[in-house]
Amino acid sequence: MRTGIFPDDWKFAKVTPIYKSEDKTLCENYRPKSVTSNIAKIFEKLVCRQLNTFLDNNNMHNCKNQSGFFRNHSSETWLLQSTEMWLKSMDQGQINGVIFLDLKKAFDTIDYQILLSTLQAYGIRDHTLKWFQSYLDQRKQICMLNNCKSDIKTIRCGVPQGPNLGPLLFLIYINDLPNCLETTHSNLFADDPI
Repeated sequence: MRTGIFPDDWKFAKVTPIYKSEDKTLCENYRPKSVTSNIAKIFEKLVCRQLNTFLDNNNMHNCKNQSGFFRNHSSETWLLQSTEMWLKSMDQGQINGVIFLDLKKAFDTIDYQILLSTLQAYGIRDHTLKWFQSYLDQRKQICMLNNCKSDIKTIRCGVPQGPNLGPLLFLIYINDLPNCLETTHSNLFADDPI
């Protein structure tokens, strides 16, 4: 971490499409599962713990609005929080309107510069910020399906979905979304803002 470099060999992922539902002939009905080196996963888990601790110690997690990817939070947590919020506003004579969004390819579309700027705004600096830049930059992957391999592709945006660090970086990326909605209440479950 002190060097500010995430080794290139650790950035290589073998991606396997995992079927979700509906028509098996449509690509959008598969989610990518990235497999990286075991040592990279261990290192990412350590960085994830440190970053979580940093965010917790500085009250930077927007946990009250996010029910996905957090320990002791689930879709049930989201449902209870949302129901309580709706009942409270009804008691105050307010009208409830609910908008459900599904951010398609949410992990795959994260802009690195925005994420790095957000990390910097949260106090991530110097070698640590440089490490995150190195972690995101020049990631490569191949897609494997039925013993066939694609050509190597360089990834220019998005965070890996498989490793520990990917979901946390995604949460940091959308952490301020509820603050942008000044006159509304919002609840998030992973990549599904409500």
